[in-house]
Amino acid sequence: MGIDASTNRRLPVALAIYVGWVLITLFIGRLWSDAKEMSLADSISHGVGWNIALALAFLLAVKTVMGWRDLGFVKPDLMGSLKLLWLPAIYLALFLALAIILGLPPLSVALFVFLNTLIVGFSEEIMFRGVLFRGLLSR
Repeated sequence: MGIDASTNRRLPVALAIYVGWVLITLFIGRLWSDAKEMSLADSISHGVGWNIALALAFLLAVKTVMGWRDLGFVKPDLMGSLKLLWLPAIYLALFLALAIILGLPPLSVALFVFLNTLIVGFSEEIMFRGVLFRGLLSR
């Protein structure tokens, strides 16, 4: 059984999960990686950030083991989302136009950047909006 949101142990568990997530994100994935001397831009554009992917897998495993179903991931309201996303859509369209004018990167680089961005986004959302925020709410 998972730890209930009203249980006083949820915050310490969430903080321990946070420490584990940070350690995996910053150190574990780089132990066997060839990217030790690579810049961040080079590492995300030439392969999958395995440390981030491993941290995401850790969070998904914790969510499953703990049985937490209250991490805040629900189907969004389409019309409400469109009201919020018009400004970021303009921002992204301007960046795309600039990239087309200056020259698009190779497809493999664009795909690796896109994939790594998705992995980082999901990992951070699960950690902060899901695990840590719900832990803080339990107090």
